Amino acid sequence: LGYTLKALVEYRLGSSSYDVIELWGSVGWLACLILRFLKKDQCIIVCRSNGIEAHYREKTQKDMRAMANLFTLASTRLLNLLDRIGYLACDLLTLVSKYDEDYAVRRKLKTFDRLLTISNPLPNSWLGQETYENPVFTVGFVGSWLENKGIDTLKKIIDASFADSKNFNWLIIGVGP
Repeated sequence: LGYTLKALVEYRLGSSSYDVIELWGSVGWLACLILRFLKKDQCIIVCRSNGIEAHYREKTQKDMRAMANLFTLASTRLLNLLDRIGYLACDLLTLVSKYDEDYAVRRKLKTFDRLLTISNPLPNSWLGQETYENPVFTVGFVGSWLENKGIDTLKKIIDASFADSKNFNWLIIGVGP
């Protein structure tokens, strides 16, 4: 609700008209829907996703069934519906992978002419680097420690990585002290 309020206040108090309003993530669904009805100019509403949340939930549904309870299943369906409302209400959708682009088209969130996909968000200088024998891998997680970010799955992966090998370090940022 705070996200939506901020977007609406900014839009209504803006000193000039906007060309583009970009909303990040599925949490912008309500702001997107309201802005769709409020806008009077030729402003374009763009939803930006670094990973379509409903796509993630669909891929982890097997894990969710294992811990399934009525609340979890109902809340997942509700969240997927709200995500869909936002993505359908926007004019354009930008994504960071062909994987999510295919999902968006398959689920009829947007047609190809209403999608912008950045196929490779990593600079070429990061690709094709040398590998080392017996490397110590550092795996990073940046973000909130929330259930919808797959934390239960991440905990299992962390435990398994420590059990299987001493070649892993974990760098976890943004989850608290």
